[in-house]
Amino acid sequence: MEPNGAIPNTGNEAPASWTVRYHTPEGFDAMLTLRGGSGADVLRAAAKCTEWLVEHECTPDGCKRSPTEAPPPVAVADPSTAPNWCAIHQATMKMHTANGESWYSHKIGDEWCRGGKAK
Repeated sequence: MEPNGAIPNTGNEAPASWTVRYHTPEGFDAMLTLRGGSGADVLRAAAKCTEWLVEHECTPDGCKRSPTEAPPPVAVADPSTAPNWCAIHQATMKMHTANGESWYSHKIGDEWCRGGKAK
């Protein structure tokens, strides 16, 4: 270890690394790579790094929102045109897959509704 606490660069790749891209509050794009002797070491350091980034109001790359803020809902101009929309109950259905088949349905009471659509 160097006198300033830095690990000297030996030219050898670390066994584990974690890279995060983020935006600073000032608007700069930044990237930080943590390296360590094991995945566990790097993940512990990554948790501390993530905490620090959040405390200092940095945002993940690709986002302009706080990491703790929920993403905005995806708006559909006309939900009745979406394949997962039940026109009968005016509800969004969930996709299900089994035995090589997929379909949308939602539960009404004890019954399942497929929105009047075929498989």
